Amino acid sequence: MKRINTLKGHTGAVNVAVFNKGGDYVATGGADKTVKLWNPASALCVKTYTGHGYEVLDIAISSDNAKFTSVGGDKAALLWDVGTGKVIRRFTGHAARINSCAFNADATVIVTGSYDATVKFWDCRAQTYTPIQTLSDAKDSVSSIHLTAQEILTGSIDGKLRVYDIRMGMCTVDDVGHSITSARFSNDENCMLVSSLDGTIRLFDKENGEMLASYKGHKNTDYKVISTLSNDDAHVLSGSEDGRICVWDLVEGDMVETIAAHGSGATGRLVTCVAYHPKEDAFVSTSVRGFVPAWVCVESVLHPPHSSICKDNTEALMARTQGVKSIWDMGLDVFRLAFLVFSRAPNGLVNIRKYFGDYIAKVGLSIVNDVNRDPTMILNLIAFKKRMETLTNTTFASSKEFMLVIRESFEKFIHKRHNKPAELIAKTCRFTHENGEGNTETETEEVFDQCLALFRFIDSKDVFEAFYKKDLAKRLLLGKSSSVDSDKSMLAKLKLLNLAIHLTAAKYYNFSAGTSANNLQRLLHEQALWTQNSLAELTGALCFKGELLKCSIASLAAVDSTAPASPRKAAP
Repeated sequence: MKRINTLKGHTGAVNVAVFNKGGDYVATGGADKTVKLWNPASALCVKTYTGHGYEVLDIAISSDNAKFTSVGGDKAALLWDVGTGKVIRRFTGHAARINSCAFNADATVIVTGSYDATVKFWDCRAQTYTPIQTLSDAKDSVSSIHLTAQEILTGSIDGKLRVYDIRMGMCTVDDVGHSITSARFSNDENCMLVSSLDGTIRLFDKENGEMLASYKGHKNTDYKVISTLSNDDAHVLSGSEDGRICVWDLVEGDMVETIAAHGSGATGRLVTCVAYHPKEDAFVSTSVRGFVPAWVCVESVLHPPHSSICKDNTEALMARTQGVKSIWDMGLDVFRLAFLVFSRAPNGLVNIRKYFGDYIAKVGLSIVNDVNRDPTMILNLIAFKKRMETLTNTTFASSKEFMLVIRESFEKFIHKRHNKPAELIAKTCRFTHENGEGNTETETEEVFDQCLALFRFIDSKDVFEAFYKKDLAKRLLLGKSSSVDSDKSMLAKLKLLNLAIHLTAAKYYNFSAGTSANNLQRLLHEQALWTQNSLAELTGALCFKGELLKCSIASLAAVDSTAPASPRKAAP
């Protein structure tokens, strides 16, 4: 870690620092009631904005860099024009100091959180200066606010972390158990980083509120300290009340760096805020000492995990992670955090995808090669495939690359026993057709859909077709189908796959009670479903739609000899 500049100009404590969207400038606000705009590379103060009556506690910059808003102890939210330095609007309505502020995506709405335990929304385009909405869910001071395009995250001294879903009109509450001083979404918006007054920073899963990791080692028990994430979500950074800046590895939770940036020990002064550059490995820190150091991060110091984990070297990654199977055994959290970090590093996911694919191929091959479990092979493969897809959706952000790995891995191992998987897929469909009385229509359809998903991976589609044709005719003629609708549905699905199973459900299911045996035989041959061998397997009594049709194997064989040959292969 290397200090590149010190931004001096504030008189008194500096409470907040915020980079603009491109990272070329940084805005700071402090106890001297001013907001200053800096060029951190040259340490030049570009402009000073005066207009607040009390200290400035937070700043938000619009996405187009043309405006910013600042809030503080004077209970007002000021909207500024960056170029002219003039106040465009002053929004008042809070009953106490305003601790935090944020813009929506197009900078048309300002959201503020106050010591009066409310969150207020202000329309920058409306002629009225009153809030357009007020949220009063918090029971104590609202200390932090962070916005995305669809969600609002608030942290409160009451220890509650609240996520408001704008689209759904819902509020999700997670109880941290300690007063929250800082809360923000991760850069990929899947996690929430929360600092609290018990000296702990926590990382939560936004989807289910589960705590993924915690980070300790700094001091934060009395004052508000704004923590942050690096721009690649690989590291957590926070100030400390003893003057240090602490850096943790996001995945492992270990402190990888500590800097006595604003003194140490008895001489250390409170570090109020750490703000990370949006594109480069650099950040600024603020403290009550009144100056703002700008730091550049040395790659070998800040990113040791990337140099070892994300090498394009299989041996190094295996030694680091102990393989995907062990990671799976450790739980989904490790996968989720690993994906969070590796997706930000160049080629960081290459090895993870390789191990993921190797794991799928290894487990899938063990299922296919287990001859003793042939009756349940297809159901086991279906369950395994669903498990891998769930993993990809929940921890790999539904990555198309990881979904492709699943498909390629299944295609790799499913052919190891040649035609057997195709035969067993057909038999699983037959079993579902004949024994599905206890299943709902949705459950039956899901089994068929999953069977056809596996069917797409096999090459011997003609084997499946032959077995399915034979089973279908037997099932319909002997009345073994548990559901007419399920047979019709499956035929429609197969037709979409361009299989030559041309037996239409209508011709079978619309027979009248007086259908003769000869007509039934003729229909069978018109549809080219039967060969000499398959006909020989029929019994002399065929039940169809409640009527017993008497016919002999010999008569069926005789009709068969005059029928046109089937254009498809016979069943093996």
